[in-house]
Amino acid sequence: MEPNGNFCTECGEAIATTGGIPGSHSTNSQNVTANKLSGGSRVKKNHISNLKPFQYMIFGGLVLAMLGLGLLLLAGDRNETLMNVAIGLAGTGSWSIIFSQIYVYIFIYQFWRFILNEAEGTDLVFEVQSPGKAVGYLFIPLYNIFKWTFVVFRGFPVAFNRVSVAKGCMVRMPENPASNIPTWILLGLVPFLNIMTIIAVTFVFYPGFIKQGVDCISEYKREASKK
Repeated sequence: MEPNGNFCTECGEAIATTGGIPGSHSTNSQNVTANKLSGGSRVKKNHISNLKPFQYMIFGGLVLAMLGLGLLLLAGDRNETLMNVAIGLAGTGSWSIIFSQIYVYIFIYQFWRFILNEAEGTDLVFEVQSPGKAVGYLFIPLYNIFKWTFVVFRGFPVAFNRVSVAKGCMVRMPENPASNIPTWILLGLVPFLNIMTIIAVTFVFYPGFIKQGVDCISEYKREASKK
């Protein structure tokens, strides 16, 4: 087709031949594409992982570990086959629980990334300055227990609610169980309490905090999309 025809030579869409600016169709198409890419990048940038795999790993692992330990007690030294099955179940469950803790750090990273992205364009300032810092400082011995867990966990509901207010959203995140996590981690330094605190944090407070964070962010996104 000739370049001066009434249809675009690339996509076949009808274009105006009078009063228009040469190349405007191509420019508009590029702008639309750029906007889509920009929007897609933002959605991906604020993506929060699915909660289900974490829940399956941690609670499924707990079931397998408890079942394995129960069978191990029943088997004793009398039934070698049953004992091997019990060890296999307990081992699989234990590793599932251990690997599930990786998800905790993934969610912490994604939660703070979301908050910091949403805070752009406002005058809000947080002690956590990047999602990488939020996770990375949790691996610094002693500083993580006495300082950074309080900043990351107790600070998240506060930061979320401040952003929500600034953006005119009605969603609010309760301070518990996030505010309890640093205290329980600190109690883990006390002899004879560490086992209890590990169980409480791993199976109660972490899952509760993550579910609450995912739910609040999802509700925030739904409310923001209606504006």
